[in-house]
Amino acid sequence: MLKILFFCLFAVFAFCIELFQPVVLEDLTEIDARQYLVSEKLDGMRAYWNGKQLISKSGRVIEAPEWFIQNLPPFCLDGELYTKRKDFEHIISIIKSRKNQDSWKELKYYIFELPYQAGNLKQRLQVLKDYLLIHSIAHVKIIPQYQFQNTKEIEEFFLEIKKLHGEGIVLRKNDTPYQTGRSQNALKYKVFLDSECEIIGYKMGKKSLKDKVGSFVCKEGERVFNVGSGLDNKIRENPPPLGTIITYKYYQTTKNNLPKHPVFLRVRNDF
Repeated sequence: MLKILFFCLFAVFAFCIELFQPVVLEDLTEIDARQYLVSEKLDGMRAYWNGKQLISKSGRVIEAPEWFIQNLPPFCLDGELYTKRKDFEHIISIIKSRKNQDSWKELKYYIFELPYQAGNLKQRLQVLKDYLLIHSIAHVKIIPQYQFQNTKEIEEFFLEIKKLHGEGIVLRKNDTPYQTGRSQNALKYKVFLDSECEIIGYKMGKKSLKDKVGSFVCKEGERVFNVGSGLDNKIRENPPPLGTIITYKYYQTTKNNLPKHPVFLRVRNDF
């Protein structure tokens, strides 16, 4: 147990947090469905428990109320702080609020991984199941993992999630040990694709958008493109400063590898 706790603390206090990062899957027929456990991808805030503190994926300490963390286990957890579907902005407002910590009662901590535990994914999650049998924590939940026999069953599950306005699904190979970084052992299949880019300029609007920002000029790697859809009047009148990182969604890429129909989602949270 001490060895696992050491790894947890080292992973967090290293230069950047080392977590597994699902790779985008564009075609379900590319995989062998029987090798994967499938779960809903929750649109919450990712939170890493290092045995002492909750940490964001960027390495910042999340200032959770004492009652929220006091009974969490002495081993690492990886999951999402979450309320319900289509509630991301509200979730972030709760986490940022230091005055109204009672609002944390709306949050649940949904776990999808136990970093640095031995065994396959089911065996790692079983460690937390066993812990919760002894230590009842109402706000800690394990995200259900489902196994399907073929990609048609996975597609049906995905469509059900989509109908409920969910973000998508995550597919994890069950027979692999815990790994960090990106690999084909962890995949995400979403209603849309999303990414992040830097605002490097503004394109002013015309007609009804005169004197307002029509779109952001964005850069991602070597790609430069405009993001105009999804901006409301408030952000058009008071746009984020140059250099701000935003999250946008898109539907496939063009033949020039530019995002197709990019839509602004949110300014990236500094957590």
